[in-house]
Amino acid sequence: MTDLMTRPTIAPPRLLSPGDPSGKTLRHKLVDHLPKSVVRRVPAVVLPLIPIAVFLTAWHLLTANNVVAWLRFNRMPSPDSVLQALLARISSGSYYDDLLASLQRILLGFGLAAVVGIALGVLVGRSEVARMTLRPFIELIRPIPAIALVPLTILLFPSSEQGIVFITFFAAFFPVVVSTIHAMDSMPKVWEEAAKTMGAGRMSLLIHVIIPGRCPAFSPACRWRWASRGSAW
Repeated sequence: MTDLMTRPTIAPPRLLSPGDPSGKTLRHKLVDHLPKSVVRRVPAVVLPLIPIAVFLTAWHLLTANNVVAWLRFNRMPSPDSVLQALLARISSGSYYDDLLASLQRILLGFGLAAVVGIALGVLVGRSEVARMTLRPFIELIRPIPAIALVPLTILLFPSSEQGIVFITFFAAFFPVVVSTIHAMDSMPKVWEEAAKTMGAGRMSLLIHVIIPGRCPAFSPACRWRWASRGSAW
């Protein structure tokens, strides 16, 4: 009995993977062989997919079981039916015709908003008279959402095509104007003073100093309006 109590305990043998004396599992070996940049990007790719998967799963369960509680999911299509309708729409030839027409309207409306908005923003930013005259009107009209003008455009424009272009123009115009005004106000005064000391006139100063110097500030305003809120679309 004493010998059994004093005998040292022998740990069970550790199962090692074949040919791997370190005892690393297959998962650890794969991680070790991957570049560190790939390993760091895995959470950034996987984590955003979790809410999407949860949303789609909940959508499927609620519509498949025809749940009627505070919301009536029995009237809502399932994700499968929505996907099938989308694929059927994409496979039809009219889908691409409609997409091309929408892109034409967007490009026309946004292009007009960029040209007119930047020109008006430069005018307001450079002229004190224009600032005092136009800035209050801009701030008065700017908070109006573009969707609120849909009934007005139906009454004013003879065709729906013109009304759509106007709504697109209105949605993108005022943010471009305001961003351009801020870009003009933030221009370093030393640029203008240095050009004036070298004999630059008002028009020469505008063409050769102000507009080229502020162009990097104009393009982010247009890109932001195009991409962030998607107002033109």
